[in-house]
Amino acid sequence: MNTAELAKRTTTNPAEALQGKIAGVSIMKSGGNAGAGIQVKIRGVKTFGDNTPLYIIDGFPGDIENVNPQDIESMQVLKDGAAAAIYGSVAANGVVLITTKNGKNGNLKIDFHSYLSFTDIAKKLEMLNANEYKQVHRAMYDNYNAQNPGHTVSLPAYITKETGVNTDWQDAVERSGLSQNYMISLRGGSDKALYAVSYNHAYDRGIFIGNDFRQDNVRMKLQMKKAFMTFDANLNFKYANDHQPQYSLKEMYMISPLVPIYNETEKYGYGLTNFDGIPNNRNIMADHHYKKSDGRAYHTDANIAVTFDITKGFSFKSSYSYRGEHGRTTYHAPDYIADIKGKNEYPLNSEGSNYWEEQVWDNVLNMNKTFGKHKIDAMVGSSLTGRKYTWNSVSVEGKTIVYKVEDGKLVTTQKPAGFLSTAFETINAGKGGTYSGSGSNWKYNRVSFFGRLNYNYTDRYLMQFTMRTDGSSKFGSGSRWGTFPSLALGWRVTEESFFPKHTAISNLKLRASWGKLGNENALGYYDFLARITTNNTMYQGYVRGTGNTAWPGSIATGLENRDLKWETTETKNIGVDFGLFDNHLSGSINFYRNETSDLLITKEMAPSTGLDSPVLNVGKMRNTGIEFEVN
Repeated sequence: MNTAELAKRTTTNPAEALQGKIAGVSIMKSGGNAGAGIQVKIRGVKTFGDNTPLYIIDGFPGDIENVNPQDIESMQVLKDGAAAAIYGSVAANGVVLITTKNGKNGNLKIDFHSYLSFTDIAKKLEMLNANEYKQVHRAMYDNYNAQNPGHTVSLPAYITKETGVNTDWQDAVERSGLSQNYMISLRGGSDKALYAVSYNHAYDRGIFIGNDFRQDNVRMKLQMKKAFMTFDANLNFKYANDHQPQYSLKEMYMISPLVPIYNETEKYGYGLTNFDGIPNNRNIMADHHYKKSDGRAYHTDANIAVTFDITKGFSFKSSYSYRGEHGRTTYHAPDYIADIKGKNEYPLNSEGSNYWEEQVWDNVLNMNKTFGKHKIDAMVGSSLTGRKYTWNSVSVEGKTIVYKVEDGKLVTTQKPAGFLSTAFETINAGKGGTYSGSGSNWKYNRVSFFGRLNYNYTDRYLMQFTMRTDGSSKFGSGSRWGTFPSLALGWRVTEESFFPKHTAISNLKLRASWGKLGNENALGYYDFLARITTNNTMYQGYVRGTGNTAWPGSIATGLENRDLKWETTETKNIGVDFGLFDNHLSGSINFYRNETSDLLITKEMAPSTGLDSPVLNVGKMRNTGIEFEVN
């Protein structure tokens, strides 16, 4: 991947800059809003679970969204299963290798990069104005009356009455977008140490009001050498602040242009669909004004590695990586009315917090030896991975439920409670109201052992064999482990003595590979167990009185299945690499075939069983393709 071209794109996400640059790699943005994520698929869909590839950043698992494009030194996409096999089960969807820039021996180098871009909607929806809206609705009634002469209905007043209102709801919520980015970096070093520090600030204003996204990245990189030891350290911190529209875009094109945005005669100051029989919809501008939502995320990547050069051709590397993200969301809505059939009668405040972390400890022994024309690279290692996730949320609504008995029946009513002022946004502001809370957590562990052997004979005949074994806590004890081998062969034809020299063909290499990769992404963390859930609602709770209230009830709605096993993707690839005219023109042709067996799929159960639909190894999936690249 040409990283110089990548840095020219006006985006903070390197994955977005890959779009249309690499054959077999599909890039799609999840939405048009500021802060929308990127979906990356390599060589199609391979599982019903997550198809996101594995990102390796400076030798450690990471998130591509946490890397600034201007910080990237090189980027490589491993699409072939044999090439990605060393990374095991997490590499079943392909691997993207990223190396960030480091300092160089010499004077301090300071770089500054900035861009400013504007975004406009290329094509707006063709919406009806007030007169067209009346014409269409009049036609609907006329058609109905013509087809049902015995049951005619009269035209409602909103069709016949002139209100003088002609609201363009699309124009009310859309605007020009703005993106700005500022990045500064300092890089330098000496014979003994290299360092790099960078800071990036980005802000996106979306094309819809109420939508913006801010991101700040700080990255530090250090490499030191002393005698037979090499020390590498990386630290990255990212802060993100996200605001998404608090109104429905569906309501934007459904609400009538006859409804005014503002109406001073209404209690809350906004127009409603409460006149002349007009169809009911929400006033999206009222939702935008009264609802407040904020999402913040704090992400930390930190890793260290120590390499010991034991003797010539032998080295040992031990590394530790930590990734953690703390997310926090807040929401506030006072009592207000945007929809006469769905009134917000009571104020509501809520807060949510979550924390995710991953720790990886790798130990790898490497050997590099040359025996005459034979070159052997070998590697064996182990990897321990642990993940944790915890979340909780609490909310308070400005109401209380009153219970009383009338004529021998339990009657419940609601009345306002708490909130000295509905403008207060804290949880404590609702004391005296109705509180609710939820939360849970999970843990995950994986152990891996792997080895790889590379053989090279005079840069003419190439062979790579990889074997990896993974054990995951997602599976039962009887099927926890999976072993996944791969083999790749290469023949550089242009290195043969019989191949004519000084021709237009400067490089010709034939390749073939086969491999197996495991996948567990479609499986939940405890799907092999019969989990017990507790509810205190009419659904799966013990009802009392009229049924409007319930006592807690607990039940196992799933079945235990300790025979769940790894999805296995078998990959086959045949390819040709070529170079013409002293490699001024180069490229590759690949034919691949991927077949996933023991596919983890949710099998639908009949509702009468009273059980959740289980995940089973019951499917197969195959995708094939031809890739052609020219540089």
